[in-house]
Amino acid sequence: VYARYTRRGGLDINPWRSNSDFVPSTTRLVRQ
Repeated sequence: VYARYTRRGGLDINPWRSNSDFVPSTTRLVRQ
């Protein structure tokens, strides 16, 4: 589980290690 800061200024935690089938929509916002 790794945490990434979003542009909103909030802390976003995406459990990629636990759920590889899970698609985090929040990460898309960070990439943009």
